[in-house]
Amino acid sequence: SRNATTQSNYSTIRSFTIDIQPPILHSIQINNGAAYTNNRTVTLTLSATGGPSYNWLSNDGSTWTKYQYSTTQTWNLPAGEGLKTVYYKASDSSGNNATAVTATITLDTIPPSPVTLSSPSSGATVTTQTPTFSWSDPNSNTKRFKIEILQSGSVIQSSYLNSSTTTYTAETLAEGSYSWRVTVYDMANNSAITSQRSFTVSVTGLATPSPTFPTNGAYVNDTTPRIQWSQVSGAGITYEYRYGYSETNLTNTGSTSSLYIDLETHENGEVIYWQVRSRNATTQSNYSTIRSFTIDIQPPILHSIQINNGASYTTSRSVTLTLNATGANWMKLSENEDFIDTNWIAYATTYTFTLSSGDGEKTIYFIAKDNAVENANVNNTALTASITLDTQAPYTSNPLPNDGASITTTNPTIQLTYGDNGTGIKSVYILVDNVNVTSNATISDTKVSYTFSSASTGTHTVNVTIHDNATHTTYYNWSFTISTSSGDDNIGGDSGSGALPPAEETDNPPVISDILQTPQTVTNEDTITIKTTVTDDNEIESVDLYWNDGTLHSKQMTLEEESTYHATIGPFTSGTTVTYYITATDNAPQTNTSDIYSFTVLNHSTSSPTTPSEEEKPAAINLTIYMMTAGETKNISLENYETVLEEIKITAADNLTDVKVNVKKLTDKPADVMEPSEKVYTYISIETNVEPDDISSIIITFKVEKPWFKENNIDKKTVVLLRYHSNQWQKLTTTFKNEDEEYVYYEAEAPGLSTFAIVGSTLTAKLPASLPTQQIPWILIVIVTIASIIVVIVLLFKTGFLYLERKEPPKNKK
Repeated sequence: SRNATTQSNYSTIRSFTIDIQPPILHSIQINNGAAYTNNRTVTLTLSATGGPSYNWLSNDGSTWTKYQYSTTQTWNLPAGEGLKTVYYKASDSSGNNATAVTATITLDTIPPSPVTLSSPSSGATVTTQTPTFSWSDPNSNTKRFKIEILQSGSVIQSSYLNSSTTTYTAETLAEGSYSWRVTVYDMANNSAITSQRSFTVSVTGLATPSPTFPTNGAYVNDTTPRIQWSQVSGAGITYEYRYGYSETNLTNTGSTSSLYIDLETHENGEVIYWQVRSRNATTQSNYSTIRSFTIDIQPPILHSIQINNGASYTTSRSVTLTLNATGANWMKLSENEDFIDTNWIAYATTYTFTLSSGDGEKTIYFIAKDNAVENANVNNTALTASITLDTQAPYTSNPLPNDGASITTTNPTIQLTYGDNGTGIKSVYILVDNVNVTSNATISDTKVSYTFSSASTGTHTVNVTIHDNATHTTYYNWSFTISTSSGDDNIGGDSGSGALPPAEETDNPPVISDILQTPQTVTNEDTITIKTTVTDDNEIESVDLYWNDGTLHSKQMTLEEESTYHATIGPFTSGTTVTYYITATDNAPQTNTSDIYSFTVLNHSTSSPTTPSEEEKPAAINLTIYMMTAGETKNISLENYETVLEEIKITAADNLTDVKVNVKKLTDKPADVMEPSEKVYTYISIETNVEPDDISSIIITFKVEKPWFKENNIDKKTVVLLRYHSNQWQKLTTTFKNEDEEYVYYEAEAPGLSTFAIVGSTLTAKLPASLPTQQIPWILIVIVTIASIIVVIVLLFKTGFLYLERKEPPKNKK
């Protein structure tokens, strides 16, 4: 503003967009394009592009009803028979209206007149087992007929016929009493049914058995199907049947005295045609009418389910499902995945479903079964579709300062908490004293906050407007007063009283300290706990955690004990960088905000992978170490894996993150390395993504099977770990650790990672210290030894040490 001498500052900048373009390309269908309906309530399928916010509907093009934009809408046609027109147009949030489009449908609620039954006449006896039925139709808009033949009150044959066919020849009927009736349907599916008319089948001679199972055209859930027929009276009756894979090729035959036969094994999808006749000792009947059935052991195939043509939200509990399945005759639809208290209903490609009450995400489960006899094939692997139900505007709570409050702080914080149980918050606007301060406010998905820099005394008004994603709007208005008066007019009023003025009341903003994040290193499987201490000389009104993972969120922190507050967030997607800070507001109200903290979410893994089963032990192992500080040693245990390595110890020289170590047992020597001179036990590849200077120490523990030493004549003390570097093998300092019944264990220190080889050297025989100049022949030693023994024995005899006793023969007795 300006006067004769000066001007004010410019107001806060506002912006707006010129929008004079209405939504375009809109269309309407009634009951998916049907020409007739017998119900005034119809389902409209609507579409528009160009930012539609509202649907407008009318039955006359002048009186309009407004709805939130949706691709489906239930609508009531005006009363009265005849052609009905529905008008539709869409408008955007700026109020631009599209040109109306229309769709028509004929409303017909009056049923047709019943047909007149002609033949057989009531109570007639027919002498053929395949009688022909006829009737006349007085209606002009007939769509089709349905004839039913009943026995003992149950339908045993039925067929639908087009509007030009007024006769029907029955399949073979057994002798007995029957009745029949006809239903007529008009174009709007209104119907009228005749009363039942009775007749009797009685034939001369041997009757033809009537096929009873399966019904004609049935699907049978059995690869060895049973066919059955009615009994024919008489003595010595047998039944001859024949079947095949076409009506003209019934080449498989058989005979039985039973009323059924189980056929041999057939494949899924095969169509079997069959008929039967009776025989006695002298003659046989005609064959029955040919029936067919299909082998079906395959459950229906579920393709898709959509709610409101794939819409993300709805403002109405009544939604339209679009379903697609192959081979389905029945279906179950439920919000309960166990389908508790849900009945089978006839399968249809569209279905009107009523969602459970309460805003939020709704999930509908879809299963189906077929008509196969005697046990239907059921596909219990449910398909699902989800939609958000949003029938309510956003809710609000906890305005700060309270409505009507009187405060003394001249830099108060204004806050309002809000939420939405449906589609979530889309936008928030805040006006203070009729000035739009939205651009200077902090707005999250649950709270708006604005702090005065310096407010004048007096009454202040706050207006907050909240929109959700379903275009519902909430307006919340309140006011408060700022007064610097203490409220006691007598304080300091009597200067002569000698009373001291009251001490100035301390009123500082809250203090936020000791912020702690657990865990410090965050993975995509972690829930993060943030703790803080908040103190204040006044009462704390609220402590809030704000975090941003691409969208600003907030939640109120929970008082744990004393002045400690906590809140949990996450998990988050790996690779996401999350920033967060804390605000605290007292009842003055004054607000303080902490510093901003952040973390980056890592992929979850462990330094030692989960041990697989014996059958699944990998030859290649990929490891990730999230974080290593300088000087820290990580022990990677590999003793349960398909590798000769027992452990790798890595010590970091610098602070490292996302360290990857890949270990692979090589079956052959790599083509780009030379052959070691020693005997090779195995080759191993160990690689990492960090530079050699970033690692101060690598210690590798490995093992060698004991049979290898014996089979290759290897000295176990010669085993060494080689590292291939700069086109040559380096011998690493290798130390023997211990051994058990199966392995010998070693440890080696490596300056870096590369291709390694475990090698050993062969044993060598030790030579004597000295050898004589001439070797004595062994035969000479033997001769000398024997001669010496003989000489000793002779000397012993001569000296009397040894003697031989002579024994006299016995004398003969006289």
